[in-house]
Amino acid sequence: MWPHRRVVELVTDEFIPVRVHVRDRADEFRRLGDRYDARWTPMTLVLDSSGEERHRVEGFLPVDELVPQLELGLGRVAFSRGDFEDAERRFRQVVEDTPKADVAPEALYWAGVARYKATDGDGVGVPRPLSGNHVGEEGFGMGLTVRAMLLLGLLAPGACAPALRSGADFDPAVELAAPLTFAWDAPDTLPVGDLRLEGNEIVDERVRSAIERQLAERGIRHSETSPDLLVHFHGAVRDRVQVIESDRERGYQTSQYGDDVEVFQYEEGTLVIDVADAETRKVIWRGWAVADVGAALDDQERLTELVNRSVESMFSFFPVQPSEPAGGA
Repeated sequence: MWPHRRVVELVTDEFIPVRVHVRDRADEFRRLGDRYDARWTPMTLVLDSSGEERHRVEGFLPVDELVPQLELGLGRVAFSRGDFEDAERRFRQVVEDTPKADVAPEALYWAGVARYKATDGDGVGVPRPLSGNHVGEEGFGMGLTVRAMLLLGLLAPGACAPALRSGADFDPAVELAAPLTFAWDAPDTLPVGDLRLEGNEIVDERVRSAIERQLAERGIRHSETSPDLLVHFHGAVRDRVQVIESDRERGYQTSQYGDDVEVFQYEEGTLVIDVADAETRKVIWRGWAVADVGAALDDQERLTELVNRSVESMFSFFPVQPSEPAGGA
């Protein structure tokens, strides 16, 4: 059923696998489909010993995504039976073993909730960052303390999506010496993930203006004639889920996911900017920013402000700062 050895070993060691075929066992599939609201295949449900669903995986996933999803499910089973130490251990294992998996941020939040439940709020530590260089101070980032996560649970649901996070990476061996010029690299054809932004030249122009302004402040001017640098950017939007500790006294509770747990869905936007050597086309600096963009997508003023703030935050990590002459590494 699973061709990869990692998946087979995990399922064999940790689960009692049961397969219900949509055609061969049609009646059973309909009965269980109604019980668990499973309407399509493939779907993998992680159930506890009482048959209660604790996690689900929908669709085909590569092994590097499927394994952490299943391990997260094991953590949620442990959480549901009150074994918070085992749950935290499993959640943190997901983060440590697969920090780049899509499920890793959720596992990190669950680890914090499990720690809180195990200690009654005493001695709660700070979750370790997942990855990334030069994480911006403007956003909560992945170094958010568990106490801060608990505070988020007191806010209205619409206020719980993460703030702007930004960062950058660059080649320290590259020296930038004035005067410098840049040109725009050809746009890519990668999907954006939202029809409101797909092929939207108005939004693209806002991004170009924000980037050009930051570069100009650093003595780097736009020129399509023999430029020193090439600049490329790409944006993407996808649905995300945030899991936090809820405050039962204020009425926040989502029993589907376990007592005292609140789940929020939001639209996460990512903007990536690459600066490359025009001659070699080697990327010498990459900046990124991530934020909740749901409200901004329908409000042009807010979207413009978010673009400007994101680009400014990214360029705070650029090797040449506005107060410096364009010349240091």
